[in-house]
Amino acid sequence: MRTTAQYLLLGIFLSLLAWPTIGQAQVKGPAPYESAMRSECAEEMRKDPVIRAECKAQWTDELREQDFRQITKDNKHVVMAYAAIWIIVMLFVVALWMRQRKLTAEIARLEDELKKAAAE
Repeated sequence: MRTTAQYLLLGIFLSLLAWPTIGQAQVKGPAPYESAMRSECAEEMRKDPVIRAECKAQWTDELREQDFRQITKDNKHVVMAYAAIWIIVMLFVVALWMRQRKLTAEIARLEDELKKAAAE
């Protein structure tokens, strides 16, 4: 017969097996493209503040969207972690409740035996 702790450890082990791998190695893509005209373009951007402002606005929006996607992805992991913790806590509470019922039944049985022994 397995104990409550063994069931709890088994549940934790099985939940960890189902958990997605954290910190997987990221595959790097090809090296970024570098244009021969990069320095000329950078010089023109230094000369024209309108182009610089437009580029900054465009990149700022893209970076905000990228950050939003990353935060949303991280939120999913937080929700999954809280769900796992709640499941483990609920399993522990149910195991304690079942154990308490068994102990209460055992106490009642022993009291009955004591009353029978006292009556004899």
